[in-house]
Amino acid sequence: MSILGKMTTLPPANAYDASKSLFSLPIERFNEDETIRARVLAIFKRYQSITFSYPETPDISNTNESRNPIKLKKFEKIFIRPETIQENLCFFKFFVAQMQNLKKINRPVYFPKSSGYELFYKRPILLLKEDFVTKKFRELYDPLLYLKGLKKIPLFFPLIEIAINYFHILNKNWGFKIYDRYEIILSTFGPKSCHNYKTGSILILNSPKDSSDDIYIHEMIIREMIYMGIHENICEKYKLTFLETERLVDLMSLAHLKILLVNFQEQDIKNKSIDNFIDRNKIINDLPDAIKRYVEKYPRK
Repeated sequence: MSILGKMTTLPPANAYDASKSLFSLPIERFNEDETIRARVLAIFKRYQSITFSYPETPDISNTNESRNPIKLKKFEKIFIRPETIQENLCFFKFFVAQMQNLKKINRPVYFPKSSGYELFYKRPILLLKEDFVTKKFRELYDPLLYLKGLKKIPLFFPLIEIAINYFHILNKNWGFKIYDRYEIILSTFGPKSCHNYKTGSILILNSPKDSSDDIYIHEMIIREMIYMGIHENICEKYKLTFLETERLVDLMSLAHLKILLVNFQEQDIKNKSIDNFIDRNKIINDLPDAIKRYVEKYPRK
């Protein structure tokens, strides 16, 4: 039996309908609702009690050929996969180039402690040798490194499912962006999480060994979904700065999703002027109007 046990698929686009939604309770009671609280705690308990063993070696490759493929439950809106060999090299080049910029915004880049990879991020000039780099990265790519993530992350899909139902409410009320499919890609390096708002892809740093962050990995995924959902019609449209965006995501996380984000801590952002324009009611009913009023008070240059 699947480690996920018996589960339903994600709700359709009309999930905000009170008669059908997991979010059928009044929104102001969401954080205190005992049914959802019990579900969250039950999933955490299952996660901590499950151990995994791999008697055979799955062959995960971009050719879709597999001797013993991992059987993952298909969800309507969430899909998880490892990076391909080509993506592995592409992501590496990108994060080496952006390492200092990401560090400035408190998004440190992590690289595996492997002498093979270390050679390239300590001497990035070698990345210009295309044939050598391609050959070396094919040798370094190890499908076994992704097994833990492929098995454990889907256990948290029910929690992500609850968040998606909430996003449907925001989508109906003011246009929070919902993607046809969210693709979670496990990567060998990068920040702990990041996203591509154009494709709905969320990159999660793959940890082949047990980590204290594992039990909260769904929180990273949900927060990246928030970033993607407000990028175009809020952040880009009203030209919010990086720190304004970070504060807005913090406020949205605190407003109605705190029960799912049990490890969440507000970021240390000094200027919180945006707080005076946003409350739980604004977030659920008309966030664009609140941001419009904010930028009228603090015009963009």
